[in-house]
Amino acid sequence: MLWCAQELKKPLSSVNSPDCLRYREFLANVPATWIHPAPVFRCDPLWRAFRGQPGPASQKQALVIIQTMYGALCDAGYLVANPMKSLMKGFDLPTSKVDIKRSFTEAEWNHVLQCLDAIADGPERLRLKCILELLVTSGIRLEELAKARHGDLRIEALADLPETWILSVTGKRNKTREVPLNDEVVRLLATHGKEFMDEDKLCADSRTLPLIRTLHASVAQWGRGEGGSLQATSLSEHPGSALSASGIYALLKRFFNQAAKSADQAGLDPRRFQKASTHWMRHTFVRQALVDGVPIEVVSELAGHASIDTTSIYSTQELARKIRAVQAMKRRVAA
Repeated sequence: MLWCAQELKKPLSSVNSPDCLRYREFLANVPATWIHPAPVFRCDPLWRAFRGQPGPASQKQALVIIQTMYGALCDAGYLVANPMKSLMKGFDLPTSKVDIKRSFTEAEWNHVLQCLDAIADGPERLRLKCILELLVTSGIRLEELAKARHGDLRIEALADLPETWILSVTGKRNKTREVPLNDEVVRLLATHGKEFMDEDKLCADSRTLPLIRTLHASVAQWGRGEGGSLQATSLSEHPGSALSASGIYALLKRFFNQAAKSADQAGLDPRRFQKASTHWMRHTFVRQALVDGVPIEVVSELAGHASIDTTSIYSTQELARKIRAVQAMKRRVAA
């Protein structure tokens, strides 16, 4: 909207396909007058819309978001046509690639476990262990974990197989998939849930209880009171409510930053732990599953990938085969 106002001198409703092409070219080479690297308040005269030149993935995301916005305006009857539609079909978009290096190696994961063991026993350590174990053994996404409820768990008994706990999650594109869970992970979740037996007595339906929960009353947030005045109120006065996706993310980031402080002593790079996030757990699950010989199509289904091509990015087996083949070739160079 800012670009339309300043560069085109027209509103969003008047934008056409050539204008969208100009914006695509603008994103590919943002002028210096639109960039200010330091974070400042929007009311500051130095504020600019960009902190730096957006990368290919950010450019692609921006174009997809704008196309979606115009699609919604068309659906609402505000516009007749989507000016971004021809641009998205007629031009090659910047491509983004999954960075499989954003996952823990065996040595790094062992360090994570050692740091976990160093935490004193208590509800905080138990919840952290639940999160780590569940993410690294199932590959579910952060949002999927935050939305998981006890009603999504069930025991499945199939012929010639032991009884197994299954977690149903709804991920991207509103697709539901079933993920088998390790028995030890389910026991950890049950122990975590026992911390809230008194609160749960007030719950009419235990199936709605979250898997990962807050240990205290929620932080007070500002809102409007009855008279319209601002006042601070808690979303929940009691512990045991669902820990949000942002809460889980912040919890793991603090833990990984703490692990970074002792990484040097273990011969590991502290910067890797400082960069680590919840999505590293998902990458770690996929990579380790392939290393352990789980069929790639099974890993793809467990991770909820839209295409098996996404899963194949994690596999190093094909690269290893190429390396062995080249190393086995006869050398044809002068001595």
